Amino acid sequence: WAAVAAAGKQFAFIRVNHGNNNIDEYFDRNWKGAKENGIIRGAYQFFVPSDDVATQAQILINKLDPVLPGDLPPVLDVEEADAAGAASLAAKVRQWMDLVEPALKVKPLIYSGKYFWEQNVKSGAFTQNPLWVANWGVTCPDIPAVWGTWAFWQYSATGKVPGIGGDIDLDVFNGTLEDLKKLTVQAPDPVCDDGVCNGDETGATCAKDCAPLAFVQPGDGE
Repeated sequence: WAAVAAAGKQFAFIRVNHGNNNIDEYFDRNWKGAKENGIIRGAYQFFVPSDDVATQAQILINKLDPVLPGDLPPVLDVEEADAAGAASLAAKVRQWMDLVEPALKVKPLIYSGKYFWEQNVKSGAFTQNPLWVANWGVTCPDIPAVWGTWAFWQYSATGKVPGIGGDIDLDVFNGTLEDLKKLTVQAPDPVCDDGVCNGDETGATCAKDCAPLAFVQPGDGE
């Protein structure tokens, strides 16, 4: 991850799991390594509609609870169809969202492609979830019409990044670095008498949380 950061990469999405039975054994190490090297990190789950939705949601919740300030919202990777059809897949996406969003207190992103979404999900119910769109071999991404805009664009699946072996997905954010930081989870506003001295709290504005330091005299031999 030090090499990734040295190459100028500013954010990374890290896979938690692929369905219920394929947990990424390197997630914890990658999650920690990205943050330690100043890379804005986000986690994603490859959604398998035929697996139990609640179990998949809980796997993600267990890994990320709580989502820390400075982290990107979690992502649901929707690129596998449900044999039951679009209405069933859309309902399962909704079930996942209704479990993950209140648990982590942040609105997740959705990863998908234009044609997959329009042919296999056929829903305009998730446009408040920022879109991470996959579209390779173009100069500007084509997105599902119901969204109208995109937050992230995966433009390659065969990229190379120092510090990571083999092919890797490459992405771009639709905005500035400051815009990207605004999309991350924000630290809560300070609340006086919550036991934490943070934000702009001081001993003068919240003595209960920010008690003044007491100076003590060193003892013999100190």
